[in-house]
Amino acid sequence: MKGVYFSNGRYGIRWWDPELKKSIHGGRFATYEEACEALVNRTKADDKPIITGVSTQVDDSEFEELVAIGVKAFKTAKEHHDAKNSQHIYLGEKPTGIAFLSDLHLGNAGTDYEAILQDTNLIVNTPGMYAAFHGDGIDNWIVGKLQALQRGQAGNFQFEINIFRSWLRKIHQKLLLVVAGNHDNWTKKISGLDLIPELLGDTHVLYDPYETRVTLFCGPAAWDVLVRHQWKYSSVFNPTHGIEVGHDRMSNPFDIGVGGHTHIGTLMRPFFRHGREKLAILTGAYKRFDSYSKELGYAETVTTGCGAVIFHPDGRIWYSSNLKTACEYLTYLRKGYRDE
Repeated sequence: MKGVYFSNGRYGIRWWDPELKKSIHGGRFATYEEACEALVNRTKADDKPIITGVSTQVDDSEFEELVAIGVKAFKTAKEHHDAKNSQHIYLGEKPTGIAFLSDLHLGNAGTDYEAILQDTNLIVNTPGMYAAFHGDGIDNWIVGKLQALQRGQAGNFQFEINIFRSWLRKIHQKLLLVVAGNHDNWTKKISGLDLIPELLGDTHVLYDPYETRVTLFCGPAAWDVLVRHQWKYSSVFNPTHGIEVGHDRMSNPFDIGVGGHTHIGTLMRPFFRHGREKLAILTGAYKRFDSYSKELGYAETVTTGCGAVIFHPDGRIWYSSNLKTACEYLTYLRKGYRDE
């Protein structure tokens, strides 16, 4: 059989060679008429039918052409990957704090909204205290088997998005980085739409749906930090086990690993690798009463979904699960430094 096909902006011709038992491609042409004329001229001695139009072979591009498309896509992906592995945040020359927050679950009736407001005001109003958010800003019960849980919410889906956007707008001047959680990512998995970049608007922060690697600088001191919402290798005996094992099994080690998701309560636990002290931070949740976790048999959460680390320019760190204490201590520390 013979035919004319269209691929990559040009027309081509093909015919079946019975001896070779394969299709033979006869070049590319700028117009459909030129391709038809070339096919007719090439096969005048053959009285078999000539087929023009759309066939099952939609794209007969040469392998090298398709590889070039793949190479370009890979180059872009690699540049993006390399850039995300060389991110930096410079905190200045004074002691500086970062409050790590997760699991707001805005929209849920069991969420402690007053605690969220109190912690947000502490961050916004404390000089030198900044914020890193790592997941589950909303409940987002849009997954099929979980949609029934929406009936017990304080508001509908739109209310959740509105209040989450409003919270991001309130804290945006202190926000350094954002990592999505599994609840946030359900929208992306179902629809392909990542809501968080839209909600962040023009806020200049580091963002990734799954994890953010960053080197923090305070004066000459530096710390490699890896922030995720969930970590693999969880353990019922050691809440920070996933973070500690992640240090050994992931591509790049870190000085501080941060996670959330478990709703247990905020826990900051040092661990040791290769003669150095590392820090695992597991934040709790602002959702204090959760019918879903009660259905599954989990304990109620303790404290809130927040903890803070204070970074010193001489390389020391200080950390607490109590944000108010951290803000008071940071204010005291910075009084000893001359204002710029």
